[in-house]
Amino acid sequence: MVLQSQPGDLFVLRNAGNLVPVYPEMVGGTAASVEFAVEVLRVRDLIVCGHSHCGAIRALLDPEQLSHLPALRQWLDYAAPLRGRLAAIHPVNPEERLDLAVKENARLQLSHLDSHPSVRAAVAEGRLRLHAWVYYFEHGEVLTWDADQAEWRTLRDWARDNGLADDADDEGAGRAEKVVRQGHQGKPDGAS
Repeated sequence: MVLQSQPGDLFVLRNAGNLVPVYPEMVGGTAASVEFAVEVLRVRDLIVCGHSHCGAIRALLDPEQLSHLPALRQWLDYAAPLRGRLAAIHPVNPEERLDLAVKENARLQLSHLDSHPSVRAAVAEGRLRLHAWVYYFEHGEVLTWDADQAEWRTLRDWARDNGLADDADDEGAGRAEKVVRQGHQGKPDGAS
């Protein structure tokens, strides 16, 4: 496993497209789960983790696929700003466009997380970190958005540069699970 975690170590929230509605635009299961993770479980890290070949993001890019899925079409409106971000970028290859959209969506959802009062307060207090990841099924690689460098990097390289893994570590992310484990004394950690 990427995080080398045990049962109960992670609080996971999954939904189509890895979307986080802007608060208070929609107060529902996602908002409640984020608030619970931050305020009750006291998670130290929230991870928006997209993945290669995401069907929801593919549908967002080709809305005709949603003609018979009204609930999904409405749900994907929470990623509508992504269309604007991609308008200026025109990858010729549809798979490259999808890959870029998945990455940009993970970053967009971080900005949506920042609209949640519990998240904003916890980040300001230094007790919560936000991460955007993309997992590639094809080869088991994880990319992480490095805001300091303004680029996507492999989790392995990011972990090494942040003292969480060394060059000899062959398990990809090495000890990167520390990202969601450090500072806890037996309390559940979180990934959303």
